[in-house]
Amino acid sequence: MAKNVWGYWDCPFCCAKTIRGDKTECPHCGHARGQNVRFYMREGVLEYVPPEDTNKKQNWVCSFCDNQNAWELTQCAYCGARRDEAETTYFGGNVQHGEYGQDVAQNEPPPPPPDVPETPVTDSPEISETPVMDSEEIPETPVIRPVTTHYKPSLWEKLKLPVILSCLLMILLWIFIPVTRSIKVSSVSWNREIQIEKYTTVTESNWSIPSGGRLKYTRQEVHHTEKVIDHYEKKPYQVYDHDEITHKYKDLGNGQFEEVEVKKPVYRTKYRDEPVYRNKPVYATKYYYEIERWKYDHSLNSSGTDKLPYWAEIPKLQNNGKAGSERESKRLEHYYIYGKYNGKIKEYELSYDKWSNIEIGQDIKFKTLRFGSKVIGDIELLE
Repeated sequence: MAKNVWGYWDCPFCCAKTIRGDKTECPHCGHARGQNVRFYMREGVLEYVPPEDTNKKQNWVCSFCDNQNAWELTQCAYCGARRDEAETTYFGGNVQHGEYGQDVAQNEPPPPPPDVPETPVTDSPEISETPVMDSEEIPETPVIRPVTTHYKPSLWEKLKLPVILSCLLMILLWIFIPVTRSIKVSSVSWNREIQIEKYTTVTESNWSIPSGGRLKYTRQEVHHTEKVIDHYEKKPYQVYDHDEITHKYKDLGNGQFEEVEVKKPVYRTKYRDEPVYRNKPVYATKYYYEIERWKYDHSLNSSGTDKLPYWAEIPKLQNNGKAGSERESKRLEHYYIYGKYNGKIKEYELSYDKWSNIEIGQDIKFKTLRFGSKVIGDIELLE
């Protein structure tokens, strides 16, 4: 069963110290215990409250003299003002005035109406191991009620991330949004390429021989590795040993602190043998063989600075499916225009359809990437 211990308070008027929490007036100067007085616990001192005096309801604060009064008092012990005129409690909450002529502290439910009988409460043998905490937890003795502060970030800290992301977005847009160029075409050029492949005998290796391969030799090589136990080592691990019992004290706001038992598990170290693995190579037969593959051999190129592009003449290619056979592979073509932009001659690449409709001396407008040379979209002729 939870126990309560007495807290203490200091008189703000005569600076008297360690006045026990059940005293509502300073025994030295006679001043009432004010609204701003906070209870604390003395280091190394635990004075338990008798069971008949145990109380969990926080004090209410008189609206006229600011004296703190026990909740059971319906009138201020210092000036006689009624409790139903009070507005605040020890923890700063509001005093809620009930519908049936009774007052309740904030977060406490109002009693039922007089004509509704209350359900009797029977004692239960089960006691919850974790007490319900209805106010902030108080650190271990000496107990001093902390002042809660809330960190308020500066305007720059709030805007820093959005500003950085906005700047990055603007840089990306500046780089990748196409820009308009206007030039006078001073010259053109083109080049075309026909790539020729040759059926060539090559040496390859694999774990099997493909169709058409001719075996040269085999060799035992590492195919993969697998984990196997190499040895055992003693490794530490933690096991539960017992619970260490400590106590914390919760300010009840009425001169008393509730003693709360805290269980902290204590572990001890044991050792066990754990396997240590190594990678064991697994060998298999690897085959080295000859086989014919189509490989790039050479290109037939043509180029010019006029408007009459053509493909290079392809000689007769022998393709009988044997080594040494040749065949045409890819055809590549590029078309360029040249013009002065920002005082320098720039090169821009176009598709053949756009390039074929442009003449030297024409003024044109088009779009490219800021750091690119390939024309994007349509080309507009300028008058």
